[in-house]
Amino acid sequence: MAAQPEMRFVYRNGAGEVSERMLLNWAEIGHYIKGHCTTKGSVLTFRKDRVSEYLNGSDALLGTPRSSPPPRPVRGAPVDARPRIHFTGFASATRDAMQSQADAAGLQVMQTMANGITFLVCGPRAGALKIEKARAGGAFVVAQEHFTTLLETGELPDETVAELGVVA
Repeated sequence: MAAQPEMRFVYRNGAGEVSERMLLNWAEIGHYIKGHCTTKGSVLTFRKDRVSEYLNGSDALLGTPRSSPPPRPVRGAPVDARPRIHFTGFASATRDAMQSQADAAGLQVMQTMANGITFLVCGPRAGALKIEKARAGGAFVVAQEHFTTLLETGELPDETVAELGVVA
């Protein structure tokens, strides 16, 4: 069995800092590339929309090398035109309050994690399999502490899901 080729790219984080990254044992998961980052020495996940250049033909290794950035919520948009959001790993009262905020900000709240969700907001009890399923389905994963930033600015900070093994 042949070894998987390394994935090399130039990455620009949300602060505009540029770095070259090399991943081993990587996988393409929706809007993300996940693998062992030789720079950091750990498994990280990178958003494809922040890759400014693929190196050594790495883009040919991916099914979809380019990805659009996450859509911004639009207050007052028709419900069917809103980005879809789902919450997981929260106590009921916390989830209910966050769902109300999301609806008011212009997001369509989904009670179940169906295909086509745009954002999965993860609480302290979020399951790893649900997170991976959401990524594979094309969702952007958001940590609880960055939910308000998403609502206020439409941006996902670099630290958005660092504790979930993601570099935004």
